[in-house]
Amino acid sequence: MIETERAQFTAIFEHAALALNGRGETEWPWLMADILKLPTRLLPAVQLALAQGRWRNAKNPKAYIKTVAKREALKMGLVDNPSEQNRTLRIPDHVRDEDGRRLSHDGYIDYLSYDGPVKEAGVWHARERYEEADWTDDEGRVIPVVAGRPVPEALLVPDDKDPDSLVINWEKVAAQAVSTRKKKMF
Repeated sequence: MIETERAQFTAIFEHAALALNGRGETEWPWLMADILKLPTRLLPAVQLALAQGRWRNAKNPKAYIKTVAKREALKMGLVDNPSEQNRTLRIPDHVRDEDGRRLSHDGYIDYLSYDGPVKEAGVWHARERYEEADWTDDEGRVIPVVAGRPVPEALLVPDDKDPDSLVINWEKVAAQAVSTRKKKMF
């Protein structure tokens, strides 16, 4: 942290510390959101960190207050565990399990990666959502499945060895990949 930044943060935090003692006012939402980038629910912990005053001797007062506030928030019961403070994955309200309950953090990750490994009853395993037999074209031919998903029919051709099956046409896949890459470049 350069000295001018340190001086700016020190002035902001001095002003906020004065507000704690009733000798001034501060914009707490601005301090929490724009300066510290912490959720508002941690405000009591930030105020406690400011009141302790040890941030004045820190090389980086902003980092010091954030660190102390997170520790104090845990002690105060404002957060359940340290990892919850920094959770960036937001679970949409409309995503529910089979019983209509909101998904847990791990459950939502499983939901997002439905064809990858999942944890059920404490055991990791591969979830099998689809079977190849579930995917057929209009003529009843089996559509190949890659990573649990059917391959788009535009990328398939009839299998020379088994006319009742389709295979991936890798030339079409390559051509589509090149076409997609060109579109992203321009």
